[in-house]
Amino acid sequence: MKKPNTLVLNKSWFPVNIINWERTMTLLSQDIVTALDREMSPYNFMEWIEFSDLIDDYPTVKTTSRDIAIPEIVILSQFNKVPKIKYRYTRDRLFKRDNYTCGFCNNKFKRSELTIDHIHPKSKGGETSWTNTITACKKCNWKKGNKTIDESGIKIYFNPTVPHWTSPLQHYEYTSILNSWKSFMKV
Repeated sequence: MKKPNTLVLNKSWFPVNIINWERTMTLLSQDIVTALDREMSPYNFMEWIEFSDLIDDYPTVKTTSRDIAIPEIVILSQFNKVPKIKYRYTRDRLFKRDNYTCGFCNNKFKRSELTIDHIHPKSKGGETSWTNTITACKKCNWKKGNKTIDESGIKIYFNPTVPHWTSPLQHYEYTSILNSWKSFMKV
């Protein structure tokens, strides 16, 4: 059976990562993190081992002498920042940034019905970047053509921006989210 991942919180209890069980147990044994039980009570490594002896409803890691429960949530002992991640520009990330919505007609589409429009056309010196591209449906992209926004007279519904770091839960597969994580999600 596949062992579950663990949600990592910074010192302010903000989700910053999701890690596998091996990494969880390593960090816990090195006192880099503190484990939380489902009632959000904290445990250091030795306390977690004792706690593991008292419960039987957590997935476990077998050692030579005992089974140790795998914590669902851990808190970093030192780190209190939100990671700064620079997102590499890709078609899929652009479509996700724009929520699969055409920036010109503001309608939502399937991925296969979308294109990328350069607000300032490439042929006129525009670059392929987060701030110069927007998701467009094929009809709107054809309508705008190789013109600037001013030349085409078309309206933009939202300004293109560089995506910023978000909670690791925001894009995590919903079926893999544990109940104990839900209080850290925007519902």
